[in-house]
Amino acid sequence: MKSKEQQELRELLTKLLQFVYSICIESLTKKRFEPEKQLYFRQKVTGFSYDDTGTHIFNWKPVEIVKDNWYKAVNAIEKETKKLSLYSDALERITHIYENKWKPPDDYSLSLDDVLSGLINVITRGIFAGEITEESSLESYIESFLKHLNLEGVGYRLTAELSGIVLKPPSIQLDENTLLRRPKLEDIEEKHRAQDFFMADEKSFRLPTAIMELTEASASSLRRIDLLDEKVYRAVAILRLFRFGGIEYIKYTIDAESLFIPGIYSCEGINLTKSGSYLIKNEDVKPLKLFWSKMKRATLPSSVYVGKRKKPDELSIAYDRYSDSLEREIIEKRISSAVMGLEALYLSPSEQQEMSFRLRMRLGKMLSLIGYNPEEVRKNMIDAYDIRSTYVHGGTLKQKSRQKYENKHGNLNEFCETITDYLRSSIVALLLRKTSKASIIQKIDDSFLDSTREEEIKTLLFMPYR
Repeated sequence: MKSKEQQELRELLTKLLQFVYSICIESLTKKRFEPEKQLYFRQKVTGFSYDDTGTHIFNWKPVEIVKDNWYKAVNAIEKETKKLSLYSDALERITHIYENKWKPPDDYSLSLDDVLSGLINVITRGIFAGEITEESSLESYIESFLKHLNLEGVGYRLTAELSGIVLKPPSIQLDENTLLRRPKLEDIEEKHRAQDFFMADEKSFRLPTAIMELTEASASSLRRIDLLDEKVYRAVAILRLFRFGGIEYIKYTIDAESLFIPGIYSCEGINLTKSGSYLIKNEDVKPLKLFWSKMKRATLPSSVYVGKRKKPDELSIAYDRYSDSLEREIIEKRISSAVMGLEALYLSPSEQQEMSFRLRMRLGKMLSLIGYNPEEVRKNMIDAYDIRSTYVHGGTLKQKSRQKYENKHGNLNEFCETITDYLRSSIVALLLRKTSKASIIQKIDDSFLDSTREEEIKTLLFMPYR
């Protein structure tokens, strides 16, 4: 944009917002409008505590909060403003400059008229709510408005409530922009609109075991909310792959310095049935930060953690089965999911014979290269594959069979965790393989006769722990 055009637009916007400010202040002074009263409820918590098993409360009860709502006043001022020649002149100038190069920042079809009226709406709401008290502060809104029209970087703060990861230290700075911390009482005592409060189901009141805060002072343009959604999915995937644990987000909110995203954008988790959690002790902080750093630098493939994929590959299929094995489902289904995830990594579609034997041999060899006992892996996989076969053919474990496995492995939930951990470790190790699945399988098979092949395989593995 030429500097002269920019200056002319600034002057028009300044005059327009000054009018909006004056008419709002006059309306408040003369009590032209009365606010509507809106009822909210807050979860008043008693007995809040946090320990190595997570977040706990003794009890909670709803507390009424009445807030002013200036919806009618804001709409009336907006309609008056849009009749002004000042508004028409500003819109004409914006259209002249941006019509051919500006696109809405999300999936909604926003016209430039929508964008300008949105600015008026933001200013009006801020004045009636008492957030804008000085005319001089309007300049910062003009700066933000022009920054967004120019598709420049904007700041944001994303706060996600997590379940499944418990922290011994009060907080962990994972990187420059990411903080993992314990929940505080104010995180639990949220405000809800009355209609939302009484329509909410139990998942709305699940207690987070950790809070993740993502902040950026000058991020790339918020073209789509999806781009920030992916940051949450990616972070959850990294934490879920660090150790065996059903890490998930309960909900997250995005508070962006954006005039195009109204208020705080919030999203609740859909699938909240993961099982298993893990505790990060003080001695685990360094390994976790190292894992986080290497996983981020390695550019974790989005096909692993994003549900919408053009074409699934063995890693995305394996990760889906890994997530399935973390569900609070019957044990046979969970073990079957883990085994099927391993099959996606270590068996080719054409192999229809001796599948159990091929799988346990290849898995034992692969995991032996990253520290597992191969003989133990192979023995465990015999029973895991038998359970998988029983389930996929429509059966469940009889009491006699269940007792046999429990005598060998102890608690079947722990056995399931062991098999699922084999899958987790395999996904991480093969995450950045630069060769095809068929090539890796061939190298593993060759290594049984040629030990030098083991070193070749090691060079292909991703080992972010050390």
